Parts: sequence; structure tokens; C-alpha cells
Amino acid sequence: MDIKHEKVKNLENEITNKITYYLMDNKKRFDLEKGKEIFMEIYDGEDALFKEQGFLMWLIWNYKSDNSNSIIEQYRTDENKNLSDSERIILTSLIDGFFSVYKINKIGNQLILKDIFSDIEFITEDTFNSNEINNNDLLIGRIYSFQNKNYIYDEYTIIDKSFKNMIVKNIYEKFETHKSKGYSYEIKDFIQNNSLVVLKMGVIINQLLSEQSNNNNYKVWQNTYVYIEKNLILEKLQKRNFIEKDYDEDGITYLRLFDLKNEKILAEIVMSENKMELECNSEEEANKSKLIIEELAGGDIKHLKDEVLNLDDLL
Repeated sequence: MDIKHEKVKNLENEITNKITYYLMDNKKRFDLEKGKEIFMEIYDGEDALFKEQGFLMWLIWNYKSDNSNSIIEQYRTDENKNLSDSERIILTSLIDGFFSVYKINKIGNQLILKDIFSDIEFITEDTFNSNEINNNDLLIGRIYSFQNKNYIYDEYTIIDKSFKNMIVKNIYEKFETHKSKGYSYEIKDFIQNNSLVVLKMGVIINQLLSEQSNNNNYKVWQNTYVYIEKNLILEKLQKRNFIEKDYDEDGITYLRLFDLKNEKILAEIVMSENKMELECNSEEEANKSKLIIEELAGGDIKHLKDEVLNLDDLL
């Protein structure tokens, strides 16, 4: 870690500590008891460490009590005259930062972080334990820019790349639920304003991994088909409003199959040149998805196999 990088990370840590002390000194003003009630309604897990760390981060970035400002924004307003120039700059950088889920690509001493929801890319030389990650692994965290360089805020989680579809599916389901209640913001705004929903995914996945040594609770029901003409099948599927294209990557197309009646995702569809896989979280969803896809594609696809995969198969 070079000296400049170390100074920036120390500055990040110092300003975070100051905000924490400011928050504790203003418990009644910000009605933190009410904030805790709201937090516990959102988070219903049993991970004690996450409750402590997650609650603090949620308070700083997302909780709003007496006005439209978050705690970190209100801190800037109240304490601006007491801050150094460097503290003001990094504080604004943190407020303007982007929280999301990023796909990691290591090139030399650089990391290219691609937002899996917006496709926006950030290039950084932030060398946080990068030897412990693999290309295409996922980072759940906040990216901010300071003096024309990008940095990763220290509260982050690394997730194995095999869980990408699971994360996308669950986040989009929650996003669609919010939209059905009248909210009009886009997916990137939903993630920025609901970081706890995304952080919970990281906790759930890590809990699944830790439990894997004792059992095989996590399973994916996968149905596999083959075909000759990918574009023909893709055209048939995309004619229906309950099948939505997610993105293309390295010649592979990712789609989502929705259950419109229940407003949830039935399956993730992964289409390579001559093969299609349906990935579902239950046998019931897998059976329903098979019926829909086979009816839409007709004789242009051939069923190859059905499998139930556990974590060992996916990792």
C-alpha cells in the first residue's frame, strides 16, 4: 500500500469514527430507538455481528429521521466549519459514492469493478486483500472517488461468482415489490436507498457456505435444454412480457422468467450458443418453468437433463 493510499484510507477511517461519535451524541435528536425498530423490521436474521455492524452502517447511510437528510449528510451540514479541507472533500466523496454489487476483474495491479445492475465500471488500484479473490467474484460495497482515484469503502463483502444469479434474482424480486407499491425509482436508486437488503444477501450466502461443512441445505433445481438456433429461441422467449432479458456477457445471454401472478422470479435463464439452463430455487418452480419454456419454444428445443445441485456442484 503506497503512502498516499494509506493516507486516504486513514482519512476515511477518521471521518467514519467522527460520524459515529456525532451519531451517539445525538441519539435523542435522531430518535435512534425508532431507527432501531425500523432496522429490526428489515433485518430478521440471527447474525449478531451483522446486527451490530449493519445497524451502524445503515444508520449512517440510509436512516432519515427529522428531515430528508441521511445522518452523514446532516453531519456535513452541522460540522462543516469544524472540518479540515481534506475531511470535507472525502466526506462529499463518500456521500456521492456508489453502493452496489460489483463483478471483479483483476488486470495487473488494477481492479475493474463492474456494477452488475447498471454495467458502470470503476477502475481502482485499491489493493484490499486482492490475492484472496478470483476474477468474476462479486464485491458488495461502496465505491467513492477521491482526487481522481477510486477507492473501496472498508465495509465490503466478497462473494463467490457462482452466486451472481441468486443475488440478481432476489434483488430484482424485492425491487419489483417496491415498484408495485408505487415507487418510481430505478434499480440503481433502489439499491442505493436499500443497502441493507443487499448486505443481507451477503450474510445469507456466507451463512450457507459455513453450514456446507455439515449439510447440503442450499440447492438449485436446474433444467437443461439444447437447440440449434439460439437467436430463434431467444426471439420466441422475448415476445412474452413475463420473460425479461437481463444482460449479455462473453457470448452468454441471461434472462429472468417471472411469475406475474405472484410478482416473483420463477427462474434464471442462461443461454449459451447451443444450450439453455433454467435455474430455480425449488422443485415446484422448476416444474412450472419447464412447462412454460417448453410450450413457448415448442419443438425447437430438446430436453437434455434435470439436476438438483448443491454448493459443492456450484462452487
